[in-house]
Amino acid sequence: MALLDTLPTLPPADPPALIVHAQRPAAATIPPVLIAMASTDAAASYQGDTLVVDGVAYPRDGSNSASRSYAPGRLLVSPQPGRGGEIAALMLRLGLTVERALGGDPPIGWVISVPEGYELQWQAALKRQPAVAGADIDGRMSPQPARQGTLQIGPGMVR
Repeated sequence: MALLDTLPTLPPADPPALIVHAQRPAAATIPPVLIAMASTDAAASYQGDTLVVDGVAYPRDGSNSASRSYAPGRLLVSPQPGRGGEIAALMLRLGLTVERALGGDPPIGWVISVPEGYELQWQAALKRQPAVAGADIDGRMSPQPARQGTLQIGPGMVR
């Protein structure tokens, strides 16, 4: 059976307003999907610089600047124990894209694409979702030289 044969189809009268695409089938909990979602079903919207999710407003706080120390447009999301299977449905409902899974099967988390400039707002909004244990910005790290006489653990320090 081809992948396209397993995808849901919309009736011709309901053209999709937004396409959500999981680029890499991560695990059994997030099947490969190409799902069309009508904009009337979206739980998230943008009102100027403010993100609104499930009726809660997340205004931009001014810290989204060009000198930010994280990867633009990405968050790392981890599920509550036993709720990993709900993440794909949550991302679909919110109109976000799952880029890839982190860890094994089942995954310990996912890399999620969000609109650039709204990373901190999406982080706050996702942390309020019941299935989400953590939502973190994808912080940039740089290798640091070891100092004489100190214990260095990990790849470096957050810039």
